[in-house]
Amino acid sequence: MHEVEALNEFYSIREYGQRLQLALTVFFVFGSYLHFVVRRLTPGWVALAASAPVCLVSLFLPLLFSNTDEELLSRGLCIIAAPFLGNLKVFGLCCNRGPLAGTWSWAESLAIYLLPIVPKQEAASGAKLGALSKDAGSASSVLKSFLINTALLACCTYALSQLQLPKLVSYYIYCYALYGFLTMAMDGTAALLLALLHLHIVPAFDKPWRSLSLTEFWGRRWNNIISLSMRAVVYEPILEGRLFKADPAAAAAAAPPPPPPPPPKPAAAAAVPASREPAGSMAADEPVKQGSSSTNGSTSSQQQHGHMSLLNKGLATAAIFTISGLEHEWFLFLMLGPGEYHPGYWMAFFLVQVPLMIGEGLLLKQLKAAGIRLPKLVRIAAWQGVLLVCAYLFWYPPVQVHSQMAPRAVAAVNRNVQDLVQGLQQLGQQLELGPLLHLGGGASIA
Repeated sequence: MHEVEALNEFYSIREYGQRLQLALTVFFVFGSYLHFVVRRLTPGWVALAASAPVCLVSLFLPLLFSNTDEELLSRGLCIIAAPFLGNLKVFGLCCNRGPLAGTWSWAESLAIYLLPIVPKQEAASGAKLGALSKDAGSASSVLKSFLINTALLACCTYALSQLQLPKLVSYYIYCYALYGFLTMAMDGTAALLLALLHLHIVPAFDKPWRSLSLTEFWGRRWNNIISLSMRAVVYEPILEGRLFKADPAAAAAAAPPPPPPPPPKPAAAAAVPASREPAGSMAADEPVKQGSSSTNGSTSSQQQHGHMSLLNKGLATAAIFTISGLEHEWFLFLMLGPGEYHPGYWMAFFLVQVPLMIGEGLLLKQLKAAGIRLPKLVRIAAWQGVLLVCAYLFWYPPVQVHSQMAPRAVAAVNRNVQDLVQGLQQLGQQLELGPLLHLGGGASIA
């Protein structure tokens, strides 16, 4: 991609380290402003207006890094941190929703805003929080996940660059490379945060390959950091019919007082058995007949409420995938620029998931009614096959056909792995551990 002339001039006069320091400074200033200013405002339009400059600057903050091969991954990570997650969290804070809306210290609030994490929530008695109540574990367990997924990413990118693979096989490996890259980025920062602040956070991914359906894959297992943030600011407001969530303490204070208890019955009345109520009571003399207007009205109201609930859930799900599609299109635009960017592909990829999940749910319901229970391996192969076809049609064309973004990202990862191996070898030689750390014999990975 060819950057605009002004950006190229900026990159030439500012070294990478200076631009990285500037990006971190902007994040630090924005996070502090959100904690000390926006958090103190009542959730609503004033808070949204106060945070609008933060969101606007965040949309273009990734342009601090060029999309040359050397800085391609830096720009991609900055897009995930700022326009993707950062703006979702800021919007949630203004609506009293999402991870930033909790009671946090300045350091905790800054970390939650800057890093790709969502804190774990404790469920009240009888309440269900789903993925929000899961715990990623200790810093050591998250670090272990980071190391494993870094190795997975390295293996995938090596295979993609060195082996002549059929297209569908390479696309399938790309999926695991993406998983390894995202998990590496999220678990690495999460391990550091757990060690420093002792926060309990939600696992970024929950073994997505174990999903038995598209709905389970998108809703519970794939990229919980994005999906939970989306759920808080898109899905739940549509179901509740309100954008701004009232503070529980303020709502309790504003609620009308409870009605006084009914006066106690006289002793004589209390002694009358229920089957001998005074004449004229509905219970004794006028039992409600089936088909009466009150019963029909109640049943009709319940059915209407059920239909509205299903409709709202469908609209909320469609809204989540629409916004996700828009965010991914913005990702592509920033990564490729107007010259190589071909709009619509990734939006179509996410929009098509909605009818696919609806059809999947109806099919599984029909199979269950017919007493047919598919084996787990069949269900896993089915949804993965459907998703791979969608990726073949909509995900890979803009990054492998109309541009070379995917191969460039693979090459960038391989270069970083090679630099890491060389760094370990040099360190081993300095510590006189060369034979133990002679990894790969200097063979090239790229």
